[in-house]
Amino acid sequence: MSPAALTIDSFLPFDARTQKNDYERRAFALLASLAGQSHAWTTSAQQLPATYPSVRALSGELKGWKTTSKRAWVREKGELGDLLSAIRMKLRTYGMADWEPDEGCRLEVVEREWRALGEAEEAYSRIIGQRLKGSVFLIDGLWVERS
Repeated sequence: MSPAALTIDSFLPFDARTQKNDYERRAFALLASLAGQSHAWTTSAQQLPATYPSVRALSGELKGWKTTSKRAWVREKGELGDLLSAIRMKLRTYGMADWEPDEGCRLEVVEREWRALGEAEEAYSRIIGQRLKGSVFLIDGLWVERS
């Protein structure tokens, strides 16, 4: 075996191991963020404030979330898929054993949590919209129906 092959052989397992650990760490962090946001929307949707300005503020926060956190999570989700593909390709290229992430951080789990987040976001947004369009609000101490 040539010295170059020995160098690659000794470097590759460490690099693949580092990438595997990075994938799992990032996947678990993304899953925790998705689950936390879904839970927050599910619980807070039942306790939305009764004042029009408060509901407008929540609507603005939701729009802000879509342009910040959601975009970052979309990017992270894509990068996780790319990283997993790169790990598998590297292992196949060098004839090493294939690798599957832990059960709790596979791409299928990430996709399932992503769908759950989308459903929670849709329900939360719908409730905010209903409150803004035709609900009764507390304005200056008086219950007023917005027309």
